[in-house]
Amino acid sequence: MQKKTPDYDNVFKTMKSKHKRLFISVINDIFGKEYPLDAKVEVLPSEGYLTDSETADGSKEIEEQISDFLIKIGSEVYLLECQSYDDGSMAIRIAEYAFIVARQFATWDIGHATIPMPRFSVIYVKRTERTPKSTIITFKFPDGQEVNYESENVIIEEFTKEYIVEKRLFPYIPFYIARYEKEIASEGNIENAVSDLEYFRDEMIRLYQTGGTIR
Repeated sequence: MQKKTPDYDNVFKTMKSKHKRLFISVINDIFGKEYPLDAKVEVLPSEGYLTDSETADGSKEIEEQISDFLIKIGSEVYLLECQSYDDGSMAIRIAEYAFIVARQFATWDIGHATIPMPRFSVIYVKRTERTPKSTIITFKFPDGQEVNYESENVIIEEFTKEYIVEKRLFPYIPFYIARYEKEIASEGNIENAVSDLEYFRDEMIRLYQTGGTIR
């Protein structure tokens, strides 16, 4: 078994533990909500387990997976999975995560159980020609019923820095800068990354000084 802790995962975990309130704007943007930015936020524990994962080159490996972010606002539970690239196991992994979460909030009595599935979204840091616009899990039942459990994916490369600031999507900033990874690694060119980081810094200072919500 190989236990992996990618840099993107480490960044995401740091933000969720130290800056969880910043994700209120992310939830509002993804799911069309209007939670106030001072709403009570509860980060739920993640459950680790083993899964068969497809790597970037198409090979398979067994690794421990930890759901990236389970957040509860009011009575609603949200599952956010941060993904560096598209792979064939994502939909089944989301299904596994979702059932783990749903079990925590299930209600039951003799002969009847209600299992409330959380809202979910996959946040793709990078995009390839295979990156899907949405993630769909189809439940098929013996009587022929089929139910689609689906959500639009977030693809960071489609966001502009102006939109991120306008919508207060500050947790996306580290992943936005990932678009310059090749420039930095292969050419040693950091100018574009530095310019955008300076833009975000200046805008966040401006918002703070004018009463904008930087927490």
